[in-house]
Amino acid sequence: MAAQDNTGNSKDVFLTVMGTTPAVLTECMYYYYSEYYKLHRTFTEIKVLTTSVGRECLVESLFANGVWTRMEETLELAKGTIPFSESDILVFENLETGAEVEDLLTSADNEAASYLINTWVKHFTDEDTYRLTATVAGGRKTQSALMALAFQLYGRQQDELIHLIVSDKLMANREWFFPGNPADPQQQLSVSDVPILRVGRYLSRNTNQSPDELAREIQESLVAAQPIEELLIVKNYFTVAGVKFRITPREASYYRYLLKRRLNAPCTKECQGCSDCCADRQTLLRDSRSLVLDEHALISNNGGHYLRSRENRLNTRDDLLINSIWEEISRLGSAVRNTDLHPVRREDIAPRKLYLTPGDRREVSYGVILDPSKIHFLD
Repeated sequence: MAAQDNTGNSKDVFLTVMGTTPAVLTECMYYYYSEYYKLHRTFTEIKVLTTSVGRECLVESLFANGVWTRMEETLELAKGTIPFSESDILVFENLETGAEVEDLLTSADNEAASYLINTWVKHFTDEDTYRLTATVAGGRKTQSALMALAFQLYGRQQDELIHLIVSDKLMANREWFFPGNPADPQQQLSVSDVPILRVGRYLSRNTNQSPDELAREIQESLVAAQPIEELLIVKNYFTVAGVKFRITPREASYYRYLLKRRLNAPCTKECQGCSDCCADRQTLLRDSRSLVLDEHALISNNGGHYLRSRENRLNTRDDLLINSIWEEISRLGSAVRNTDLHPVRREDIAPRKLYLTPGDRREVSYGVILDPSKIHFLD
């Protein structure tokens, strides 16, 4: 069903790209308005995006030669029932000069087509009261590809992208615009939905950026959504997906400790945090004076910074030390989240705060919830 506006009027719109074959539009309209196909669709707006040459073909064929009126008569519709006029023909314009594009022969021509197609698809899909139907049947292959991409960036579940097919014989006949007898197998119109992944409005938080920027953001999100293949560790240097980052030795010692705890735990890789792979308050207090210090010693080669940290931890009361530990892990989390990694990957490898005792928010544990087989210590 088409969406409804506040007055109850439907907002069912049709959009197509076009070359020099006006029959694409009349075939689609015949298909949707004909009683033979029993679709009972009525459009409130129809827009054609084309070149200046395409506009001339449309105007001459549909209006000067009366094809549009004859089609409405054949469908037994009053003249003007299907809302389309010359003002609904929109021509691609060069983005720098404003000159109308005659044909899509250069990169600048295709940029002009991309801009207009994306603008109108976004316009119709920005409004909840619109349902958009579009076709890839008209124009050059680049126009069809651009329409499909625009649907990927902006299309919603209620929108549909279609492809209309007629026989090769009729497609080559420039004088044929719609069936004289829809029951004739030779004049059969075949329309199929084009399967499109409508990802833009579901993977992006900002559809108001340029199509290129939006496509780049979506691509980065898809890449980032892939499982991390490996986390490589050499002292306080860490590498994920080719991105290398460094953490201060003291913070890195806690990170290495948490990673090794996950790596050596008996739980499965599907574990989302337990007492074996994570560390609670008492475990952190105990291990900060032993295992964490061992990691610090490895990083610093038993240097002065390590020796000062060791002396301080061994001589600090538990109640004071735990506050210091929380601060170190908090800074560790910030350090990981400030790397050049994609935000999704940062969260995948950052230490997490967990509450392993249901209903008790005082019992805090920390862990790195990562597939152990992806953790590789190289030092």
